[in-house]
Amino acid sequence: MGIVPIIILIVLYSMNAWIDLKWNSQYEMASILPIISFAIIEELIFRGIIFQALVERFGMITISLIFALLFSMAHLANPNFEPIAMLNTFLVSLVFSYSWYHTRGLWLPIILHISWNLMLYLMGMTLSGMELKNSLFLTSLSSEIPTPWLNSYYGIEGTVYCTIILILFFPIIQMLPQSPIRMAELFRLNY
Repeated sequence: MGIVPIIILIVLYSMNAWIDLKWNSQYEMASILPIISFAIIEELIFRGIIFQALVERFGMITISLIFALLFSMAHLANPNFEPIAMLNTFLVSLVFSYSWYHTRGLWLPIILHISWNLMLYLMGMTLSGMELKNSLFLTSLSSEIPTPWLNSYYGIEGTVYCTIILILFFPIIQMLPQSPIRMAELFRLNY
């Protein structure tokens, strides 16, 4: 089980008093394919092709910030987009970039992106402002949830709680083993 599903399950467990989960008898397995394929395609295009080519030329921090800005701006058209949602979309892009930089591979950003989208979809939560009707569970939130702490029309991605979770990803990724290429760069070694 990946780290993202574990974190989301912890988030959901801690929100248990405010969430009502019910099994959805009209669940469609076919809806999972676009969720997975969009995450893979986004990561292959952005971090796999464009990002890697530009990092060498302009530096990791500059390109990460530019990509995070572009990624969050790409979500402006999503329903119920809010300032906290923009911040969190910016942060999640930085998490994906940092995971690529730390491991020098696309597997971790792809797995993080798929896990994030898939867990929100399966739990029936609003995904980037879009209501999901065919999810595995039907989730209803209590009206007592404080806004914007745990409640947002954009979904959990538009909450302060999500901001905290995303910030926690950086030290978690830091604990993962680094790639040999990254270690060689740190010590200015060549293969």
